[in-house]
Amino acid sequence: MSALAKHELGRHDPIVLKEKSKVSQAEKEVIKIILEAQDSDTMQYIQKFEVLVLQDCYLNTIDHLSHNLQTISENTKDHYDHWIRERQYRITGSICYRLFTYTKLRRSVVAWKKKFQSTFAPKNYKTAAMEHGNLSESEARNAFRKVVNSEVVEVGLIVSRLNPWLAYSPDGILIKQNKPIALLEIKCPMAGKSAGIQKTVNSQMKKCLVQVGENIILKEKHAYYGQIQLGMAVLNLLLTYFVIYSPFDKNLFILRVGRNNLFITTMLNAFKKVYFAYRLHDICLNKQDCDNTASKQLEVLYGCSSN
Repeated sequence: MSALAKHELGRHDPIVLKEKSKVSQAEKEVIKIILEAQDSDTMQYIQKFEVLVLQDCYLNTIDHLSHNLQTISENTKDHYDHWIRERQYRITGSICYRLFTYTKLRRSVVAWKKKFQSTFAPKNYKTAAMEHGNLSESEARNAFRKVVNSEVVEVGLIVSRLNPWLAYSPDGILIKQNKPIALLEIKCPMAGKSAGIQKTVNSQMKKCLVQVGENIILKEKHAYYGQIQLGMAVLNLLLTYFVIYSPFDKNLFILRVGRNNLFITTMLNAFKKVYFAYRLHDICLNKQDCDNTASKQLEVLYGCSSN
């Protein structure tokens, strides 16, 4: 376990870490290929985007987060405990959109602390929808494999090399000629448990889907859109296959969603400001690498009250 993990986890109930994932050599090579293809002009821009750094420990923490990216992906592939541990320091796909919308308004230091604490707090509950999605995902991925002319690989958490405070857990990555070419994101709505694909897709209209002319598209103002845009940014991909699956009739609906660099840049700029201002401070406090003077500095700099 890294020094970073030891310090922060020391203030919570211990997370039991299981044995290392048994990842084959072929799977390790695939992960290596994916990590080597990550860098992009967009992520270089985000890395260089200047934000306020109040204490040296912030940069030390970012340096810690950039280590052992191959091992992180290997260990988080099959082991939930490792996955929970690594993602608690990073903005990931499942939480990114609600954080993005929260940046739209000016917030106090206390409001942001509460937002990050609630967002990153371990969730031990499982809803019926979550159970249904987990049970159906593998079946959906296999169904998708049958309709594409590419290898679809499964990996663990992929951490951005240039911006290691960002990470993504893909449902699959399409590989062609030893290169990652597209992201796979699978959704298995509850409607698909007892209805075919047509009714399942209809259940998502005006939720995550909208019809424009004769085409059905993914709504830009929806958590799923933000999720896959972050995935394409972290993985340096231009395309996502957004799949809705119905286990009832074992059919799937596939949308091709392109990368939106303007959306990504706007979202990640907003993230970097608040992550460096608030989330890093909490991580460093838990490590006992900094003191509360940064909180006072934030209130002065941002003109925020404690409300």
